[in-house]
Amino acid sequence: MKRGPDLPRPSVLNYLARPEGSRQGKHFGFEEIDTVSSMRRALDIVDQRKRSLETKVHSSKRAYYDRVPWQCEALDHLKAQERWIVSPQRQELWHYTTSSTEDAPSVVIYPDMFGSDFGLCEETAVINERRSGDEKDRWTHASVSFDAIASVLPLARAMGAMVTPHLHNGVTHILCDLQEGFDQVDNIDQITKYSFLNENRGNDLIKRVNSINAKCIFIGPDWIRNTWGKPKSKEC
Repeated sequence: MKRGPDLPRPSVLNYLARPEGSRQGKHFGFEEIDTVSSMRRALDIVDQRKRSLETKVHSSKRAYYDRVPWQCEALDHLKAQERWIVSPQRQELWHYTTSSTEDAPSVVIYPDMFGSDFGLCEETAVINERRSGDEKDRWTHASVSFDAIASVLPLARAMGAMVTPHLHNGVTHILCDLQEGFDQVDNIDQITKYSFLNENRGNDLIKRVNSINAKCIFIGPDWIRNTWGKPKSKEC
């Protein structure tokens, strides 16, 4: 078989190889590929390392969603009059500020990142799914194209909000892409599909909210950012 042009390949498990000889390839830790089997072995190594990296990233994401939110732990294990003890100054969205705010509603945010699949509609079913550990599977269906929404979710959680991947009847806030000037709309009767950047998405959200009779506030990403740092209310 006629030998083709010399092709470089990484030295096997030898990324810190010292320069040997005067050939340019050696100076960069490359070796000549003498046979087809050598090329195949090099490509296999690259493929193995790629799969290994993807596995680590996937495991890291699943480990993140495996963790039970601290809000769930507080709601499950603390009496209503005791929940203020996990309410530091920066948690503006955790409304248990004193022992008297027993009936303070939890802030439950649904991020509009799941297309037309809004998930479960009953709050009790969502709570059971979270306690069983199955909620993490739902997050794998979130679209990566909604980066403006995804970017403020860690801040919302830090401020005490519950973030759910289901638009159910216990959701209090819907985080979505609103038109400029519409960072917050308090009532479903005050919003139309023209309030959204994507009218079709807005129309789907409105239909879903009406179908489950949810009492939701529509908010944009800037609402989360602007809430950070506000003086915390002493009353719900």
